[in-house]
Amino acid sequence: MSDKLKLVQTTDMAVVKSIISDSDIWEQASQDGVSIDTYTPSNNSMCAWLLCSLGGDIIGLIYVHHDTNCALLAHPYLLKKHVTKGREMMKLLFKWFDTLPSTVCKLNVSIPSSRRIAYNFAKKVGFKDEGINRASIIKDGVVCDQYLLGLTREEIKGLI
Repeated sequence: MSDKLKLVQTTDMAVVKSIISDSDIWEQASQDGVSIDTYTPSNNSMCAWLLCSLGGDIIGLIYVHHDTNCALLAHPYLLKKHVTKGREMMKLLFKWFDTLPSTVCKLNVSIPSSRRIAYNFAKKVGFKDEGINRASIIKDGVVCDQYLLGLTREEIKGLI
């Protein structure tokens, strides 16, 4: 088995749901009012699920969907025991993004204000602050702001 990190797109929603169901990832991915029993991953031409694997084992995934007609919104999820692979996973995301048509010019992330570690990580891998979406998510019974961060295609090329 190879110990190299790989990123592969999948359309197998049973696999996606099994990964999202992991308590590490569900804690990151869930919003109030959504239960794992009723959750159905999106699967259409406007989104992609990217499996991140190491030596054949899936260690995380990234959900990417259109934010606007020229920008994507990414939601990366990594199992806690593989947190040291976060930077490498994001580099693979940037390389994947670079293969998309040039009409897709931006990659965004939105992070609940309660997840300050995730915000700091996004900044460390190159994302730029773009604003705050105020009172826009309910997490653990608390209405939270979301940090909005982004990278342009040119900025991503500089990070690859």
